[in-house]
Amino acid sequence: MADGKAAGQATALHTSRTDAGASWRQADGELRAAYMLVTGATEGTAVDKVQAQAAAFAELLHNTAVSAPRQLRAEIQAAAIAFNRANRSAIRADHRAADALRQAGRTLLSSPTGRDGDFVAAVLTSAVFLLIALSEWHAQRGHAQQAAAAQQSLVHLRAAQQHAARSALAQLAARAPSPQAQDRLAAAVRATIPDHAHRILADPAWPALSTALAQAESAGNPPRRALADLSGQRELDTADRPAEVLVWRLRTATAERVSQRARSAASRSARPVKNAIRTAVPAPHSRALGSDTRRRGF
Repeated sequence: MADGKAAGQATALHTSRTDAGASWRQADGELRAAYMLVTGATEGTAVDKVQAQAAAFAELLHNTAVSAPRQLRAEIQAAAIAFNRANRSAIRADHRAADALRQAGRTLLSSPTGRDGDFVAAVLTSAVFLLIALSEWHAQRGHAQQAAAAQQSLVHLRAAQQHAARSALAQLAARAPSPQAQDRLAAAVRATIPDHAHRILADPAWPALSTALAQAESAGNPPRRALADLSGQRELDTADRPAEVLVWRLRTATAERVSQRARSAASRSARPVKNAIRTAVPAPHSRALGSDTRRRGF
């Protein structure tokens, strides 16, 4: 029993260490889903569902300010306070429509901080896009006060995102692959995302993206397939730094792929221990039967 408990604890510890950025990746995914909902909203879309996303986003911003690395907290907190004014509305929000985004924000409160710089940058990048979408949504409906407050929040959130991205991009760029490898990866970009290829390759974040593509390839995801999975990102149409957007999307996808493999490996390694324990300990019925036969003299 002790061996089995120790094996379970070791598996959990291995998984938690491997998956320290899971909460940030979850938040990133839910922010992107909210962005798709808001940017896809039409006149026929229930307004209360968009308002629910805005309310959940406000809560997530405050939680991010608590959970982010210390040097980012002041700007994120300022963004959250400014967005509170954009979130005031006479329209009742259907809060159940944004449960996933709200839960992702709450999960950040228990997330370890300081070690997941690129995941934090990814979350802030997705948050910037969602904030832009919410600002435009308010402006299109004549909500002047909310649109202005969202724009004020955006100034602070962009400052935090740029601060978070700067060091992470520099570290990735410093590990860029050889010029020959970069040429091969650039060819993959041109073949897979031709409409955005020129802007991606001219982006100062291209060396960092080449590193992210090489890392994805090492994790078993070929560059063309990895790029094809990301080519439908709506943010690429409006992003000033499309290569940077792809860096965060790709890093998140690669980390999720590696994490899933680690969880599977940990689960497989735990099975032989459990099976050995099960084999070594006789069943209670067998022991009772053996003692009974000895009493009878067999």
